[in-house]
Amino acid sequence: MGKSVLDGLMGEAYVDNLENPTIAYLLVRQYCFINGDSKSELAKQVFKNLPKTCKRIIANSDWSENIESTYHHFEKSKRYSLKKENNQSR
Repeated sequence: MGKSVLDGLMGEAYVDNLENPTIAYLLVRQYCFINGDSKSELAKQVFKNLPKTCKRIIANSDWSENIESTYHHFEKSKRYSLKKENNQSR
């Protein structure tokens, strides 16, 4: 999804500074992908001002504290990826 946003095909991208970003998030439909300095004061502000369309937040574990302190009712889940084996003989 991130490539689609960066290619201008879908979604929106936000950064705190175009030249030297410390926090960035991608908004694609109901998904919000967040990365950057989770300990900064700006990180707390980002969570308080996420668009209402953002229903699912995807972030690494560094952001857990911010998510838990901002949103008291949330469901934590893990995403699993299935690896395809290329052992098909023709």
